[in-house]
Amino acid sequence: MMAELAAFLSTASYITVPILLAALGGMICERSGVVNIALEGIMGIGAFVAGTLQFLLLTSDTPLPFFGQQSGSWVLISLAAILAGMLFSGLLAIISVSFNGNQTVVGIGMNFLALGLSIYLSRIIFQSDRTPTFPLGMVYWGKLYPSTYIGLTAVLAFWFLFRFTRLGMRISSCGENPGAAATAGLNVRRLRYTAVLTSGAMAGLGGAYLILTTTTQYASTSINGQGFIALATVAFGKWQPFGILTAAFVFGSATTLSIYSSNLSWNFLRLLPSEIFNLLPYLITLLSILLFSRKNRAPKALGRNFDISTR
Repeated sequence: MMAELAAFLSTASYITVPILLAALGGMICERSGVVNIALEGIMGIGAFVAGTLQFLLLTSDTPLPFFGQQSGSWVLISLAAILAGMLFSGLLAIISVSFNGNQTVVGIGMNFLALGLSIYLSRIIFQSDRTPTFPLGMVYWGKLYPSTYIGLTAVLAFWFLFRFTRLGMRISSCGENPGAAATAGLNVRRLRYTAVLTSGAMAGLGGAYLILTTTTQYASTSINGQGFIALATVAFGKWQPFGILTAAFVFGSATTLSIYSSNLSWNFLRLLPSEIFNLLPYLITLLSILLFSRKNRAPKALGRNFDISTR
């Protein structure tokens, strides 16, 4: 029983991390006043970059020193996914922050663009909408993947940012009252750019870790709604790092339960159809939106474009 529980928690930890990282990115973006509906698409870009590099590095005849080995390639892949996520999220920043485009519409469009772009590039490189199979991209450090430690470190970093630093307070002020922040001398657009690009970096990294820890192949369906679950996680966690950690673990545990349902010795779980467990993460997402939409603690200027001429 205890061995099963330990295995369950270990699996839940690395399944939680992609949602956690993307949700932390969504949090900083929304606390600046920008809605990042494109988390799903940005995770897809990060996942595509991770799958492609993982395959190419491990099959290259002349791999890079250290980075070309299975135990080290994830470091280079992480950096590449961060860069790709930032570049792609720059589209949201340019259209929504600089040109005051509708944030929701832009985010939805970016999700479609990311899907089409990854399939297009995959067909060029691999003549298919998926990569060939490759070994898992991470090895355990102790009993956990490195991604788990990185996820926990990110939670502490964001908590420190918003609790103790001026930058965190300035970003939050842009999400609460951008006009007052501009009057106080803050560059609202620059701060929102910083938040959006950071959001892209985190979501790209989350997509990469989804590929490196849970599958041996990238496909166009790899993300499978994880970005939208991350969006719900931000609200479920009340825009606070530790709240988001708790919410992400709930979603991650629900996904893990769908994997372990037929193998656990808890007899009552075996009586339920397996489809129930596959639906569980999405049911929890809908339930959390229903419960927390009534107690909205979102930043007051969330989704509102900033026009310096009307402050």
